[in-house]
Amino acid sequence: FIAWHQTTDGPDAACVRHTSLTATGAQVRIQEDTTYDSETSHTTEVVGYAAFESPFALDGCPKVEGAFGSALSFDGRMDYVEVPKYPEASPADTPFTIEAWVYAESDGTIVARGGSSYGFTLYIDGGVAKFAVRGDGLAFPGKCVIVSSGVNVIGGWAYIVGVFTPGFPSRLDIYVNGTLEGTRLSFIWITSEPGESMQVGVDLGSQVTTDFPSPAYINATIDELRFLRRALAPSEISQRFEAKMSLDYSDVRF
Repeated sequence: FIAWHQTTDGPDAACVRHTSLTATGAQVRIQEDTTYDSETSHTTEVVGYAAFESPFALDGCPKVEGAFGSALSFDGRMDYVEVPKYPEASPADTPFTIEAWVYAESDGTIVARGGSSYGFTLYIDGGVAKFAVRGDGLAFPGKCVIVSSGVNVIGGWAYIVGVFTPGFPSRLDIYVNGTLEGTRLSFIWITSEPGESMQVGVDLGSQVTTDFPSPAYINATIDELRFLRRALAPSEISQRFEAKMSLDYSDVRF
């Protein structure tokens, strides 16, 4: 069960939490951040969710203590998660955002979707967080564009966000801990559905990035991974980072 608010109607930062999750249902609520004031009453928000009858394909990946509740641990050798393809999570012909909280102890893939023709990946190379998109360029298909944060994220929790905004030119942004750390403009577009599924902790099959070969396993703990079919604004990313840093998750386990 995955849920997150699709609107930001309230003026204060907030997040979605669930307090009871069973095989047949869940209760969710909006919890407001108290950084700016002590008032916690929040207006209505639209919440989107996805419920899966069968679990994702998990190869290894034990459940461990994460940045906020529980997370998945990847050993850098064989552990990964594979998420089936479905239309609501397609990066084709749309702006999108991919985000995760990561405690990395090696280079490797945080998340990848697609391969040598179309797709995207959020990963760590040389200790630095990077975001890559592969798609159609002006002259040829399968063009790969990479934007680097220049920020070392090994050895501690980091909130890493990649944002793709298609246009003429398209824009790739990468954020670390709520701050924009890199931008690249390029004539590239994801015009077709990637042929490969979404993979967490690895990039199996053909590679999205040109920085290193497949499979690029990562030794890391990954928490709060989300894909959104819209480009989060800089203020939203900053608010999400600050809200997570200030909320108390001691009473909830995800």
